[in-house]
Amino acid sequence: PYIEYQWPRHAVFGVLGRNLPSLLHAYAICALLLVALWPWPRLRPWICLMWFSLAAFLESIQHDTVYMWFVDHERLWGDIPLIAILKGYAVQGQFDIVDLIASGAGCFAAIAVIYACAPHSQRR
Repeated sequence: PYIEYQWPRHAVFGVLGRNLPSLLHAYAICALLLVALWPWPRLRPWICLMWFSLAAFLESIQHDTVYMWFVDHERLWGDIPLIAILKGYAVQGQFDIVDLIASGAGCFAAIAVIYACAPHSQRR
């Protein structure tokens, strides 16, 4: 219902307007986490992998098949608040494989930039 209030992203960013937010969001969050955890260089790949896993999970629950699984097994979950939130997220979103690819590219770009900017002694 809120789509009519959004400005047309495709007018500004062209074809990338639909998926650029996914790429930039993954890049920004990974880069911030990598900088915040700078003293622990061995965690860098794991940070990006975990963030991409979370993004992939949230994107995949928007798929129609997964959403129907939520609906079919509603009795199983009972009144768990997190499941209700995930169900609401799944129903309001739309699965897009390009968003998944953009999130992966954003995470990869963040770790590539961090490794490129790190001193040689911290590249582990």
